[in-house]
Amino acid sequence: MGKCKFLLGLGIGAVIGGLCYRFSRTDKAREWKEKACHAAKKMGGRVNDAMDSVKEKMAGTAG
Repeated sequence: MGKCKFLLGLGIGAVIGGLCYRFSRTDKAREWKEKACHAAKKMGGRVNDAMDSVKEKMAGTAG
């Protein structure tokens, strides 16, 4: 019974993986990837600015 569940899970996983790969090659998926990368870079810049601001405030209160 355990072997049957394993094979069933393996088959389902293979089908889902194949569909995900197929979808990732579409133009829409590439567009979403570009938007996600842009948003991540934008957020990273904001985090760096916030960290610099905190460091400046900490340096001002330490002296």
